[in-house]
Amino acid sequence: MRTIIKLLGLIDETWCTKKDYYAAVAVVYNPIERKLILLERKEHPGDPWSGHMAFPGGRKEEGDKNSYFTSLRELLEEIHSLDPKEIIHIGGMRTYLSRGIYKIIPHIYLVKNTPELKWDQNEIERAEWVGIDELKEIDCPPEKTPRCFITNKFRKIIWGLTGRVLGDVISILKNDEA
Repeated sequence: MRTIIKLLGLIDETWCTKKDYYAAVAVVYNPIERKLILLERKEHPGDPWSGHMAFPGGRKEEGDKNSYFTSLRELLEEIHSLDPKEIIHIGGMRTYLSRGIYKIIPHIYLVKNTPELKWDQNEIERAEWVGIDELKEIDCPPEKTPRCFITNKFRKIIWGLTGRVLGDVISILKNDEA
């Protein structure tokens, strides 16, 4: 219960009325196992986020009523092994800017299970459940943004929008006891 109350502190209550956004991501967290989903995007020419570490998510499409619908649609398109009936939506976080122009809204979801992950092979190189305590904040290289993390599960630095969102989430959850 304490975890949910802490996570509610990250929620921006205006998320459902914001129409001006480019994309949305899903921060999927299991409070019992203290793990969240991170993925490595496939390398694609012309994709500015090619090969980056990320949360499941993507661009707004016509028909998405708001950023919640974008985040949930993208989550289920990218991660095939989650049961939609077992995902609890907590809410949308504040709007983050990526590359100084793209408005991205992260949404927090809770799950009680951490099934083996199956993902969209066209978009995602690899997806993993990563423990909050496995993530280590590091000094960012000069060309990266303010918050950077590493984990033994991936060989890449987690930076940019994902690093900033992860930093905000970890600052709330790091000392949490399930």
